[in-house]
Amino acid sequence: MDNILLALTAAVIVVLVHFAVVDFRFRVAGGMAGIWGQNPAPPVLWLVRLTLVPPLLAALCIGAFGPSSALWIALAVFVAVHLGSLLFLKAFPLD
Repeated sequence: MDNILLALTAAVIVVLVHFAVVDFRFRVAGGMAGIWGQNPAPPVLWLVRLTLVPPLLAALCIGAFGPSSALWIALAVFVAVHLGSLLFLKAFPLD
């Protein structure tokens, strides 16, 4: 499979995982609009927003550097950290 296609597919998977957790776990809190629409955002919400950037960058790095086991492990760890921050936000809501 082409590295660029693999990178875009991994980025889409990261976004879909984020969407699934935010939309279904935070439906009461406003879903995607509740997470991304608050301005000014509390620090915990910035943590959630900023932990989405590393998995997207790692997924897009697959296109430049090719798939390697270290990159896949880093991607999995970054996604786990992002999901952990989302669950932290769920445990300690903003309200």
